[in-house]
Amino acid sequence: MSPNHPLLLTTLLLLLSTAAAAKSPPPTPLVQRICKTTTDYPLCVEALYADDRTPEADRYVMAFISVGLAYTNATGTRSYISGLAKDHTGRVDRMRLDRCGSDYDAAISRLEIAYNDLNSETYFGLANLSGEAARNATDCQAVFSKSTWRPLGNRNRVLLVLCQVIAYIGKSFTGGGD
Repeated sequence: MSPNHPLLLTTLLLLLSTAAAAKSPPPTPLVQRICKTTTDYPLCVEALYADDRTPEADRYVMAFISVGLAYTNATGTRSYISGLAKDHTGRVDRMRLDRCGSDYDAAISRLEIAYNDLNSETYFGLANLSGEAARNATDCQAVFSKSTWRPLGNRNRVLLVLCQVIAYIGKSFTGGGD
């Protein structure tokens, strides 16, 4: 995977925002089962259906879809944070953005390792690695909890849900789930 996909993230976010308006087929039983384990079922379904492979995906392909979408979200968000940091020179805003940038650097690293784990068909690290990436998104969100400024919008929540999907699928491969 390449380290920077802001165009893909923009496309993903656009698809997520228009997916609810578009008539789409009902989620497959696999998508329903997976998304019911997340904190945001509708967002999970929308995120997974941003990939054209989802309607025909088995669990293995769904793992690649979710890791790919999470990685695209994380790298795009990291690029977005870098752009915001250039425009916001206030000390508090800059500290928050720097912290989120570090959180997203860590999330990207975890997702790269998760992708390698998936690619090698070992699967044992998927759940833990995605859990760590989800904590990074949660930590970034917490940085802005006492601020009225919410520059990242829905990005942290999307990453969190996608990481929950990865964790569920990872556990199902190693006997801890489905």
